Amino acid sequence: YGNLTTTFSVGDTHHQLRVTAESLVTKVGGDRGHLLSPLLSDAVAQLRRRETQEELAAVEYQMESPLAPRGAAFARFAEGVLLPDRSLLEGTEALMGLIHREFEYDPVATTVSTPVAEVLDGRRGVCQDFAHLMIACLRSHGVPARYVSGYLVPRPGIVGAQASHAWVSAYCPGIGWIDFDPTNNVMPSHWHITLAWGRDFEDVSPFKGVTIGGGHHTVSVSVRITT
Repeated sequence: YGNLTTTFSVGDTHHQLRVTAESLVTKVGGDRGHLLSPLLSDAVAQLRRRETQEELAAVEYQMESPLAPRGAAFARFAEGVLLPDRSLLEGTEALMGLIHREFEYDPVATTVSTPVAEVLDGRRGVCQDFAHLMIACLRSHGVPARYVSGYLVPRPGIVGAQASHAWVSAYCPGIGWIDFDPTNNVMPSHWHITLAWGRDFEDVSPFKGVTIGGGHHTVSVSVRITT
């Protein structure tokens, strides 16, 4: 998916493995201002034609993935805001607001393996859940959407700082990929630091691997962002 990755292996017996990643980030751009987008129905029709390489690449994100499937329940939940005769970006922003209003941020309500259908029924979860739900809704209406993993610069009123954060990017023909953060009901700008993107969380886990051997093990993760 175009993400930078680093791989390594440790062949010797060991009792502890510590991985530290440090990055110096310079954010440029940010607010893209008011964007005029096509109607949702026109955008979906344009994507069917796949006239550009970018549109062809975006089609992959229309398809369901293991953690962000398409389905009638997701389509119904979003049908009041993702209207065919409404601007695609306006409808997507309204969907973001709908999820923010209807769902409660609850760190103990779900786990990384909770299906998004259960999140829809339970109306609570964390940023990963809300991102998967929004992606499932967009895909169920024919809109390409991808999962974005990253971090937030700490500031008052923002949920998800000093930890891994997740949000959504939707593809709009003629404009490109536009980000939406349903957890905080904002369109990401220079406060969001993108680490990677993919179809869902499984594609962009910040750290993953395989251990071989016996014994009990625990994993501890921490994030620190300074400005």
